Amino acid sequence: MASSQSPAAPRRRYRRRLGWWTVLVAAVALTAAGCGGASPPPSSAPSSLPKTTLTACTVDGMTARCGNVWVPQDWAHPDGPAMPLRVVVLPATATNHPAAPLFYLAGWNGDDAGFGDAVLNGMTWAVQAFAQLNQTMDLVFVEQRGTAGSGLETCPGLQQSAPTVDPAAISAAARRCLASASRDPRHDTTAAAVRDLDQVRQALGYDMINIYGPSYGVTLGLAYLQRYSSHVRTAVLDSGSLLSVPLWQLGAVHDQQVFDQMASRCAATPACARSYHPAADLGRHEPRDGQPAGPVAVHPHRHRSGRAAARPVLRLAT
Repeated sequence: MASSQSPAAPRRRYRRRLGWWTVLVAAVALTAAGCGGASPPPSSAPSSLPKTTLTACTVDGMTARCGNVWVPQDWAHPDGPAMPLRVVVLPATATNHPAAPLFYLAGWNGDDAGFGDAVLNGMTWAVQAFAQLNQTMDLVFVEQRGTAGSGLETCPGLQQSAPTVDPAAISAAARRCLASASRDPRHDTTAAAVRDLDQVRQALGYDMINIYGPSYGVTLGLAYLQRYSSHVRTAVLDSGSLLSVPLWQLGAVHDQQVFDQMASRCAATPACARSYHPAADLGRHEPRDGQPAGPVAVHPHRHRSGRAAARPVLRLAT
C-alpha cells in the first residue's frame, strides 16, 4: 500500500541555526539504558500484519521513499480491523550506512497538521538540521494515527467562530463529533502511537533506532523508551516535560506564578514601581483613563485558513 503522491508541504518552516543543533545532537544524546522506565515489557509475539514496501516519491521537493505501515485500530485486539500509517524515509546518502536510523517524533507547530504529524510538522527543518547524520542514517518520518496521512479525524462543528462561547452548544457539538467518528477515538492515544511506532520499526526492518523529539515528541519519546528501550540506541528530547507532569492542567497555575513574579520584580524596581502597579491594577473595578468600565471580550485570532482558531474567548478584568 504505497503512494508516490507528495503530501502537502509543511505550513511553517522551522527557523533555527543548524550549527546549534549539530552541537545539540552531539551533546545531548542520551543512552537508552538511562531513559528506560519500569513499564511491562512488550509482547514478543510476532505481528500478523504485513510488512511494508516503500516506493520512490517526492515530498516537498525532496526525493524519498514512501509507503503505508498497517497497525491495529485497537491494540487490545491486534487481529481486528487495521489502519494505515503513512511513512516517509529519506535513505542514507552514503553507499554504506551501518548506523541505526533516526526517527523524528513531531511536536506541534501551531497549524492544522496537529500533534504528531512528522511529515507536515518539521520534516523540512529536520532534513536540513540532520543533513550530516543523513549521510550514514536513514531519516524516518511517521504521520501518527489521527493526523493527515494516517486516518485523519476532524470535528468541524467544534471550530468555534462565534464571539461568545456557549457551553451547551460545545457539548452538543462534541457529542455529534463522537457519534460521527469513523473509529473509536479512545484508541488514538500516545500509548497506541508508541506501539504503532514500534510496528513501523519492525516493518522497515530496523533493530536499533535513534529518536529525536521536540515538544509533544518528548512525550512520545519517553513513552516509547518506557516500553521499547531495548530498541533505542540514543534519544534526544528537546523542550518537553515529564510524563508525570499534567502540563495543560497546570497552565493556569503557572501563568499566575509568572505574573506574581513579574509583579514582584516591578515593585522592587523603582522605575517600574513609579509607573505600574500590576497586582493592584488587576484588582481595581473602576476604569482608568481611556479604559472601558466592564470586561473586554478578546476574540480568537483568524487562522490562515480563514476560520477562527479553536481558542476560547478571553474576558479580561480591567
